[in-house]
Amino acid sequence: MLEPLADYIKARLLADGWFCGDQQAKQETDELLNEAGLSFDVVLAEGLAAKLSDIERIDRMIAGAEARRNAVLREINRHRDAVAARLARASETIEAAEFAEVSSNTHHAACPHDQQP
Repeated sequence: MLEPLADYIKARLLADGWFCGDQQAKQETDELLNEAGLSFDVVLAEGLAAKLSDIERIDRMIAGAEARRNAVLREINRHRDAVAARLARASETIEAAEFAEVSSNTHHAACPHDQQP
């Protein structure tokens, strides 16, 4: 954007200085743009237009990464629900076994020679 307004070397030095935060370069850049009836918004718009295909490609890559992340999260939730259901069934089995009554005949059969525990 600066090349038509200044020679190549000056435009390059101003652009590099502006990018590095040099206040003098920013001021000179703004003055050149104002003299040409432009604002920095025009520079931003030109930069966006020049890099639009790169930005679109990055956006598609982000969307793909988000889709893969969401699929992994769904799979984790599905696995967690399945594990929780198995643990609940195992817990119910254990609780049922804890309260099962054992008859005294079964106890005597388990102890040889009529020995009491």
